[in-house]
Amino acid sequence: MLFSPDRRRRHQHQPWVDDVWARLKTLDIRPLRAVIPPTGYVPDFLTPAPGTGPANVAEELAVVRETPLEHFVGEVAWMANDPGTPADWRREAAPLHRRMLDEPAWAIARITQLLDAYWKLALSGSSTTSVPCWPTPAGPGVPRRSGSPPRRPPGSWSRSPARGARTRTGSPSTSSRSRAPR
Repeated sequence: MLFSPDRRRRHQHQPWVDDVWARLKTLDIRPLRAVIPPTGYVPDFLTPAPGTGPANVAEELAVVRETPLEHFVGEVAWMANDPGTPADWRREAAPLHRRMLDEPAWAIARITQLLDAYWKLALSGSSTTSVPCWPTPAGPGVPRRSGSPPRRPPGSWSRSPARGARTRTGSPSTSSRSRAPR
């Protein structure tokens, strides 16, 4: 969306993009970019399975930080040789991949630090903006934005304000099932 050819959409987000790019110039994000290819395999350790209940960024980063070294090495080696990633990206990232494979503890610590810094600089709004760029989930103990409707428990029915239709809320496993035609 940020690089959309639709100028109206791009224009809408351009102040945020400019602000984020200016703040990110203070970081060397090459180690982070080396594990997030433009296409192809992205290591699973970067996106841990959610635990029970709402989590915060610090808790999720702790899971990334605790990635077993052998798991990290296996995933980075797989990604570094994935034919689905662009060859020019693999060539550019190769020195960092070698260092990550030789020093996985350093790599995990550095990637976790960069994810935290990226969150703070680009998404949380905690550095220079007063409003978070990324919404927080409205769950127990999490304040809602003023004017937002109360959350409904999973499995409850609500009316869609746009269409007046009844919709079922809940987990994807229960709410997105489609019935086979009879």
